[in-house]
Amino acid sequence: MSILKSCIRIFFFAALFCPFSANAGLYGFTEINPYTPEEKILNIDVPPKKVTNFRETLRHNIEMLSNYAYHRDENFQIIIHEGQELLNKSLWEYHLTGYNDARAHPTKAEDPSFLFKFKRKRYGTNDVIGTPTPEYLGNITGIVLNKIYSLNRNINPGLLASRLKIITFDLCNSSETCLDYIKKSVAQNILLQTGSSAENIFRHIDEQPIINENARNIFKLSEAQNILYLNNEDDFKDKYALLKQLRDTNFDVVIIRPLFNNRIPYTKEEVNSLKFKKNGTRRLIFAEMNLTEASPEKYYWKKAWEIGKPSWLRRLSFSNDGAIITEYWADEWREILSRHFKSIVDVEYDGAFFTGLENHKYFEYQLPLE
Repeated sequence: MSILKSCIRIFFFAALFCPFSANAGLYGFTEINPYTPEEKILNIDVPPKKVTNFRETLRHNIEMLSNYAYHRDENFQIIIHEGQELLNKSLWEYHLTGYNDARAHPTKAEDPSFLFKFKRKRYGTNDVIGTPTPEYLGNITGIVLNKIYSLNRNINPGLLASRLKIITFDLCNSSETCLDYIKKSVAQNILLQTGSSAENIFRHIDEQPIINENARNIFKLSEAQNILYLNNEDDFKDKYALLKQLRDTNFDVVIIRPLFNNRIPYTKEEVNSLKFKKNGTRRLIFAEMNLTEASPEKYYWKKAWEIGKPSWLRRLSFSNDGAIITEYWADEWREILSRHFKSIVDVEYDGAFFTGLENHKYFEYQLPLE
């Protein structure tokens, strides 16, 4: 343990002197564009006749992509970042059903709040409020929850009882705190990536301690003991420098962006070369993909695009500089997602890491139902 403490101290103090970079953010770690005062004042002159189920459409997108990947590779695995509200049917969705019914049939609709108090709590025929969403859960292998230890977050008992592998990205303000988080994560069988700085936790490879380093072959996320997520390539002059450094590590799971600096894709041969640790045993390689945000840095972006043009580009991202939250149920955006995801499956990543799952809250905030 003294060696581990020494490594953590080196990693912690080195991180303090790393330069700032805001190239890429992650919900819960960066806040680039918070709610404006105007957005906080809800002023709905005419309520819409029908409101989209923002949670269900996001679930459907994940199910669509997962089903495609499974038919190409039955071992393909999916990790989601946050989005716990999607794991169970919610009160918001129940009230939404009542709202849409009332707007569609104003003379026949029943009061959803009355139903909630005096009748069995259902959305439809079988979906009781708070129950899991089995089809959605069946398409997910793991879930990342931000800052479990630093925020002392309670993990849903149902999540603990599920087959999902729990991962946390957390910040520690001292080497002793880092060591404490590591001990807790090992005891709870939770994968942990930790660091002292929100700007650098996902940037530096050699400063990230490998927890429970091992020489076992890892074919399933449930078998992994440690993880490395890298979403900023500023430290590397080109993708070959990044590949070389990754190959020289023994992490069980590695998550990278599928395009180096959002421009240069990795080939199938390069991805497969990363599937082996330095010690020669197998590991898992995941590609990051944001399901709800478009970015001018991405290859699909068109010069004429801006917020409102096309209409499904809605608002600047809360956590990614320059990115725009999309109406992720729009057909054009779903086509972009599909093509991008196909390219990830084509080059044989072991799985995908889906981010942007918290953005359903932005749309729900426009019409509160709970």
